[in-house]
Amino acid sequence: MDRRLGAAEAGVRLSAALSDPDPARAAAWIEGFVHGGARVLTHDDALWGLLDDWLAALPEPAFVAVLPLLRRAFAGFTSAERQRLGSRSRNAAREAATSGTDPVRAGMMVPVLVELLGGGT
Repeated sequence: MDRRLGAAEAGVRLSAALSDPDPARAAAWIEGFVHGGARVLTHDDALWGLLDDWLAALPEPAFVAVLPLLRRAFAGFTSAERQRLGSRSRNAAREAATSGTDPVRAGMMVPVLVELLGGGT
């Protein structure tokens, strides 16, 4: 039996998980979701957008609290996968700067995400 989710169903499940009022539970769900590789985040703009929006909306204390959980989730990614996600993060910050999003706030996320993804190595 094929147990893979289609993109739409994965988006529904990710969205539901990210609506959990406890950011740590949401981060733990993300860890399970991305277990085995970053492909789902490097190839699906909708899923990437859900995760990006969730991270951007977290208040600073919650963001800091979930960083270790997310770092652990991304630790199993290959160097190439981390580089692709780091590049995607930088591109998103550039786009945010031209879309009316606060460019200073968006730019502050890039070093954190690069560190989260393993320093871009």
